[in-house]
Amino acid sequence: MFTIRNLAANLLIFFLYQNALSQNLNSQWNIFIGGNSVDLFPAGAGKDAPYYPQGEVFEDFLNVGDHWNSSGRSVSISKSFFRTYALGINVSVNNITKIEGYNNIDYPYYAGEVFAKKTFRTKKKLQPYLKVGYGITGIDRGIFGDTISFSQYFSRTISPGIGIQIKLTKNIGIELQSSFQNAVDFKGIKHFRHQAGIYLAAGNRDKDDDGVFNRKDKCPKIPGSAELFGCPDSDDDGVADPDDNCPNEIGTIENNGCPEKIEELEQTQILTDQSSSSISDKISTTLEGSIESLVETEKDPGNDQASESEQILSIYFPADSYRILGRKTYDILADVRDYLTSKMDKYIILQGYASGEGDEEYNLELSKSRANAVKEYLIFLGIEPIRIEVKAFGASSFVNEQSSEKERLFNRRVEIIFR
Repeated sequence: MFTIRNLAANLLIFFLYQNALSQNLNSQWNIFIGGNSVDLFPAGAGKDAPYYPQGEVFEDFLNVGDHWNSSGRSVSISKSFFRTYALGINVSVNNITKIEGYNNIDYPYYAGEVFAKKTFRTKKKLQPYLKVGYGITGIDRGIFGDTISFSQYFSRTISPGIGIQIKLTKNIGIELQSSFQNAVDFKGIKHFRHQAGIYLAAGNRDKDDDGVFNRKDKCPKIPGSAELFGCPDSDDDGVADPDDNCPNEIGTIENNGCPEKIEELEQTQILTDQSSSSISDKISTTLEGSIESLVETEKDPGNDQASESEQILSIYFPADSYRILGRKTYDILADVRDYLTSKMDKYIILQGYASGEGDEEYNLELSKSRANAVKEYLIFLGIEPIRIEVKAFGASSFVNEQSSEKERLFNRRVEIIFR
């Protein structure tokens, strides 16, 4: 006889087989097997709902002894499709013996859904996530003398939920989840379902667990940063260790990661009140000295708001960092301070950018941190905060097409626009 339990077993075998085939395709599967508890009491059932009255929403939520039906089993399978997002299916069975106000009951419970999940990665062994599912649930009272047919006890269900995975090893851990099963059909029964069990992560796409999938990771066995394609940068100078001739000393891209020879550089001033040259000419004079390699003097073609009278400087940053580095960079900021001190009617806009590695949310936050780092240093030098405006653009504007690491470097920047 075909049953929901047989279906769950067949689905599990199918996806285990698919997972075995997926190893060569470098896919990430997550298989969960465990138990479930169903609780009808704290779901806030309406007056016309089956088994009314029960409790209010979340009332007596943790009363396991009186309300939780804990004899269930659950199986789910999911597959990562983009970084921390996954799609999957879940099948659950149980027996309902605890309903407030009802005695001597034993009703089979069935549930099946497809779901989407967003995991929040942390450096710890705890991985929380949010999920939302859509499927059917049903408490089968039909085979116990009720005149309503079996099929009419099933309802479409939307099920938001939260969960957490606790890593025991790289591929095995404990998973806990609670979800609210919101029945959308008239005869549906709202309830909570709690699941606990063991998960298995197979077909690992990220062997060193640094957030860069193996096929894009240039250092697949060593944790690194997304902006350096999974390679580490021990001295935080923006040059990946495999390409860094001085991996333990802060250097420059131009010098293959090694520090430049330090020479005494004359201090220059951007503007003086007596000078009659334009902003562009004066900053170009500064470029003839120590900061030439770090300053963009042309109008940014991607900035429609910049006028011909505006001058843009660029400060560059290491990969995956908002740390201000280098004597040349500090010289630029000292010149900016001098200019703003001499021109009290002027102000600046700091526009933060990132290169295209990492997800959009991370790049936006990184670009904001870079702009704020420059702002904080200029405030430290004595510039009033009201004269500094900060904008963050993430990876939305590229100076260069990102076909090489050196070109990506020039996109990790803060533009200083004078107004």
